[in-house]
Amino acid sequence: MEAGIMALVKNLVTASKTDTLFRDIYLRRARELFSPGFPRSAYRTIKVNKADIDTVLRQSDSAVERGDWTKARDLAVRMKGLRQSVDEHADEFELGREVYETAEVEFDPFSPGLSSVAPGLNQEEARNRGVAALTALEHDDGVMRVFYAQRCRFTVGVTAEKVANGQEIGRPAPRLFKQDALKALSQGNVEEFDRLLAGLTGHSTSTQRSALIGGSGVADHDHAALAMPFPAGTTERARKRGLATIRLQPGEKVAEYWGQLVTRNATIEPQFTQDGGMQLTGLPDPDGVTDATSAQKIQLKETLSLFLIHHFVNSAGARYLPHMVAEEILAEDFPEGNPDHPDTGLLALLGLPRRGALSRMTIEEALLERGYDIINNELGLDPYEFRLVCIPFDIYIRLGQSQGWGAQKYWTHFDGYQVVKGGYVRALVGGDVRYGGLLDLCSISFMDERDGVTARFAVIRRERLLAG
Repeated sequence: MEAGIMALVKNLVTASKTDTLFRDIYLRRARELFSPGFPRSAYRTIKVNKADIDTVLRQSDSAVERGDWTKARDLAVRMKGLRQSVDEHADEFELGREVYETAEVEFDPFSPGLSSVAPGLNQEEARNRGVAALTALEHDDGVMRVFYAQRCRFTVGVTAEKVANGQEIGRPAPRLFKQDALKALSQGNVEEFDRLLAGLTGHSTSTQRSALIGGSGVADHDHAALAMPFPAGTTERARKRGLATIRLQPGEKVAEYWGQLVTRNATIEPQFTQDGGMQLTGLPDPDGVTDATSAQKIQLKETLSLFLIHHFVNSAGARYLPHMVAEEILAEDFPEGNPDHPDTGLLALLGLPRRGALSRMTIEEALLERGYDIINNELGLDPYEFRLVCIPFDIYIRLGQSQGWGAQKYWTHFDGYQVVKGGYVRALVGGDVRYGGLLDLCSISFMDERDGVTARFAVIRRERLLAG
């Protein structure tokens, strides 16, 4: 393959690992450039050949042991062909792994708190790599030059000092943050509290696309962007694909209680349980959530405390915390009942054979491969502003209250992952009536294809993923 194309693709891969909010955009461009010279089919052939080499080696050993020299020579000829194929495309194969096997989440290197569970995250090195890659792309790839320049300016603005100002949730917060947060909560100002919380977690957004893709990286968080209405004609096009336009109202009481947990947790350390897990003791009860039963209040407390104990990331690799602000989304709103149905039209567009019993790896591969075109061609939306994802947990619980969800004995895939020691991830699922219904939140293996887990999709603004 031409050296110039290889260099472009390598820089796109690097950019996708540092500017994770637009990882799908970079990888899509990488595939456009890479696949004509080394298509996915060629990558799979080399991958099979590499596996066959090990098989032929074992067969050769057995043939020699038996003294079957004719068989041994035939295997040697086979081995020569396999090695020649693998060696001729060694560079393309290694790069192909980065381009084609991309389902697993890539952590946002600038998201605070992840370095303790994801070894190897170095913010300053990531920033330098990202700036170098984007600068080269701006020079060499005229098709997306403006985008690269904007994202380069954003990455330059993410300095180690600014990143360091965002502290890990669940650890002592600055005194000023506490005072401002309590003031906002006492006034019922959910938007102001979320803005303060966004600053604590080290992320910001803007209401305009130009600011989102080209901001300084330190602009004030503005949740008003999440509530902006969809362009004219979107609702009709979306409904044809099983997606309803839904406006979510702010969850003031839950947001207020979440704020109490955040500020209280600054002086509370997790305690280990007898089974090796962790829990927080001394947290306040959600008495202010007056429209919930006692059992629901207990479940709400237990579920929200998970965000303080564990590290969750969204599909863009940024720290995931619940949103309770006004928001307009597109979501599959079909009733729960059968985890394998219905086919709203999205499944075929995503190339998925069914709705239930799919691993998160299979789902994320489909979203990465086809999500851009669905957003752009089927819905007529800007894929730089919107993204197709598994429904986020906090959207599921708010929308599910009116939809009657969480009453079935199966799980729903939620956007995001639990990060465990060593940087491994487990896919977020929940909603099983046996374990808490709407407020059920847990994780399963990224490769798990068990029955009783279903997929439900939503279209969200990228600002939601940036916010963490």
